[in-house]
Amino acid sequence: WVESEYTKIFRFDSFENPKLRELRARYKLEEVVAPGKDEFDKQVLLMDWVHHRFKKFGRPSVNTRGALDILKGIDDGHSFFCTQYAELLVSCAASLGWVDRALALRRHQDAGRSGASEHTTTEMWSNQNRKWVMMDPTAHMFIEKNGVPLNAFEIRQEWFYQGATNLVFVVGKERKKYPKAD
Repeated sequence: WVESEYTKIFRFDSFENPKLRELRARYKLEEVVAPGKDEFDKQVLLMDWVHHRFKKFGRPSVNTRGALDILKGIDDGHSFFCTQYAELLVSCAASLGWVDRALALRRHQDAGRSGASEHTTTEMWSNQNRKWVMMDPTAHMFIEKNGVPLNAFEIRQEWFYQGATNLVFVVGKERKKYPKAD
């Protein structure tokens, strides 16, 4: 990284944070990822768990502050946007000692089919892959090329400069694979 005044003071949240400890314990997140055979498989299991927690997608029907509030809102029947999916995955990952960051993606042209011009997803650091990997808990997927998961910059490069013909969309813990054409 390039050292700056910001990087000297910025720190990702620690899994020792009391709220993250509560999140990890209350929702048994260590058990959620335990069946994973390696680090990345465990991260995919966590993304899958987050995706399936949400019951209603739509304009948030309650204001929340953090993962525990989001989970309570879900249990109370509230709807949420992609931003809350990403926020929940970031916190759950941090509670297990992984580093995850939210990414706000914006279209520079027309809005998508949903009418939205932006979407929030995440990038999680993968020690196994030695890089950030884009994980989208809303769409329940990550994207790979030649069997290697990609980060947002790599996806962008493939999409705009290579026509995305080699991209594969990998959905859920079952890892169902779909080429871009699908």
